[in-house]
Amino acid sequence: MKRRTFIRDLTASAALFVPLSAGGAGADGGLSKHRIAALETRKVAQPWPRLVGKNARLDVHGRGPKPDVAILKTDQGAVGWGMIRGDAGAARKLESAVLGKTVAELFDPAKGTSPALMALDIPLHDLAGVILAQPVWKLIGGGDKPNLPKIYSGMIYFDDLEPADKPRGIDVLLEEA
Repeated sequence: MKRRTFIRDLTASAALFVPLSAGGAGADGGLSKHRIAALETRKVAQPWPRLVGKNARLDVHGRGPKPDVAILKTDQGAVGWGMIRGDAGAARKLESAVLGKTVAELFDPAKGTSPALMALDIPLHDLAGVILAQPVWKLIGGGDKPNLPKIYSGMIYFDDLEPADKPRGIDVLLEEA
């Protein structure tokens, strides 16, 4: 399928779900009743099940990343959160643009987030899903059940080299594979 066709079909299918999510709360499903009252940022640990060693480019990777997330709270008590596209600074730059605005002004279930607010794309989707009582996968036209991909981890590193003063050998690499 061509990219243009995919995007057109995805947008059209997402639009089909807007009336379902409205739930009798108005044309926007209640998004216009919620104003952004707070935007917070913090780091959230995503621990890996083990220490991840070196690869061909970098030294020891550690025990997992700590990405920046944004938490959006409305005056009605709804909360949405998610990873920031960029860093916490990118989200904080948008604070004056989102505080006091209704969720409907910032997010359209049929179109998503405007390019100007892309740093808050995931938190806005989550917040809209909370308000509309829809999981995000359904909000974006996911059908009757989520399409859960099989998970693959390519985290096979040169752990046999760690620790540097006492390398553990090829058996460790085979065990991790």
